[in-house]
Amino acid sequence: MPEKGLMICTALNADETVAQFSEGKYMVIYDETKKYLAVQIRNPALTRKNKRFRFVKECLNLNANVIYVPRGSLSLSASRAIKKAGAKAYVVTPGSKFPDSKTEEPTFGEVFRSSMRAFAERLRKKR
Repeated sequence: MPEKGLMICTALNADETVAQFSEGKYMVIYDETKKYLAVQIRNPALTRKNKRFRFVKECLNLNANVIYVPRGSLSLSASRAIKKAGAKAYVVTPGSKFPDSKTEEPTFGEVFRSSMRAFAERLRKKR
């Protein structure tokens, strides 16, 4: 679990459960110190080609320093952007209740699977 005093970014469904970056209705920034949603906007990644990377870039632009990444959403480009910005990523299970989601450190396997999933999504869209 991340330390206190951080700004956490993730994608949520309307029922406040964690969603895939490419599918969630909202992007939220949660202030861990004050325990409230500092930002809640429509997911800007829904209309983009590189959804996972675009979502992460928007989180970082909104000064999030922790990103809760649903399983299947941490592509290689998103992972690199997080590391380059000096932010932290934690993997959470899609459908879990936010902000009480169980978190794990990301693994290479997670990044690989997410990248393959992103590639497959782009192929399906081209057809």
